[in-house]
Amino acid sequence: MNRQHPYLQKINLLFTSINQVNPYYLVLLVLCGHFLSFAPHTNEEAYFPLAKHFIDPSWMTGSFVFGEWPGTRLLYQYIAGFFLKYMSFESLSFWSRLVIFIASAFPLTKLFKHFNFSNITLLIILELFLIHQSWIGGEYIFGGFETKSLAYIFILFSLVSLFKKHYWYFIILSVAGSYFHVLVGIWYTLFALTYILIYERSVVLPVKLGISYSILLSPFIYFLSLHILGGSNIIEGVNIDWVYSYYRNPHHCVPFSRSVWPRVVLPSLIQIIISSILLFTLLRKKRSQQSDQFFWMMVVIFFMLWAAIIISLLDTTGSITKYYLFRINSIGALIFYIYVFWWIKRFYPVLARKAGYFLFFLFLIPVFIGKTTSNIKNNYLQKADSEYIEMIDFIKTNTNGDDILIEHAKLPTSFMRTVERESFVVRKLVPGGGEKIYEWYIRMEMLKSFRNNFNEIDSICTKYKIDYIITKKAFNQAGLTCVFQNDKYNVYQIDNNKQ
Repeated sequence: MNRQHPYLQKINLLFTSINQVNPYYLVLLVLCGHFLSFAPHTNEEAYFPLAKHFIDPSWMTGSFVFGEWPGTRLLYQYIAGFFLKYMSFESLSFWSRLVIFIASAFPLTKLFKHFNFSNITLLIILELFLIHQSWIGGEYIFGGFETKSLAYIFILFSLVSLFKKHYWYFIILSVAGSYFHVLVGIWYTLFALTYILIYERSVVLPVKLGISYSILLSPFIYFLSLHILGGSNIIEGVNIDWVYSYYRNPHHCVPFSRSVWPRVVLPSLIQIIISSILLFTLLRKKRSQQSDQFFWMMVVIFFMLWAAIIISLLDTTGSITKYYLFRINSIGALIFYIYVFWWIKRFYPVLARKAGYFLFFLFLIPVFIGKTTSNIKNNYLQKADSEYIEMIDFIKTNTNGDDILIEHAKLPTSFMRTVERESFVVRKLVPGGGEKIYEWYIRMEMLKSFRNNFNEIDSICTKYKIDYIITKKAFNQAGLTCVFQNDKYNVYQIDNNKQ
């Protein structure tokens, strides 16, 4: 009998120790290491103020930017808005993320346990997924606290039920997820029902499930229809569907329309092509009941994904792409990574064991340390911008609550809610639709012109009330008084406001 090398014995002892830990805590550790922070990211900076103003309209009274119909964010705005009455944006960001990760770790652990993965394999798959949580379209499951974060908790539980063939649990959980994010829920449910139709070779079952889903979701759909239906998509010659898809969200809706697509999107497209080929060749050579589940799930996912790619190339108005056709590929990427690792473990166990050694030391450990260190450095150890803080303090102290600011300098999304003064327009806070998105577009075009030509401020002031301008460059122009200046920022008061 051959004795193991002492070094190999230590590695096996390490692996044994890790595999004895409750996997739930390992999943939670990875999620927190990657994303837990007191610093709100840009999506939270957009959604938190909307929720705060929704619950407390006296905060930023009459705001064009924050005063928006809640739409699909209704439940989220009640939840986030309630807590924002008692805590800061930064505190809500930290504690809400922690709650999301605590809740999400349960279905993730159940999912990995269903396939009898060791903790080592679980960690490798999770880390691989978290590097890039979707192939194309910028969708993600884990990050900050937003409405889809709540939806994905239920969707992940639903996915576990789908694999276990507990189809009525699956549909109930899908409905719950849809109430928090209707597009995440609907695209996931469409994928799952199509998969059940093919895998179970039954028409009756998915029809029953689909009807139940529609009935249970109908109150929410009715609520949304009261605002969405009936409005025109063309306002003053501007197609607001195009504005939403092509002007504001091309990275999500029409990724190939972006000038940087060969650098940003092409690698993802190549990955999709390779994954599609692998699915129909290598992975399909070995068949079993479990592999059939994986295979047909991925067939549906890739069909939806390729359909989304084709539609995004053909839909020049954005009338279809505005519904975020690429949403499903985040769940699809997670299933695919699980499929590949399950397939190797099931049919090539020796290779799986050797690959585990390699990936643990050369992939998992470096990436986890790197991502966690980056999270700590960017969100906990970042030095405060003293000039920016000085400018913020001046505006809060020396301007009136109803004053309106225009930003010649590009400032963080958090600027408006920090100074608690209305900004002329904020790019990140695009309205969901209707006439307001047209107004947002007009303002964005005016802001763009102003940033290219400072003299455009005169034409803006003939139509809108503007009181102060924030710049990074010094300007000497009649009608403006510099009321604040430091090494980085200037604040100009408009003397003869024409409104």
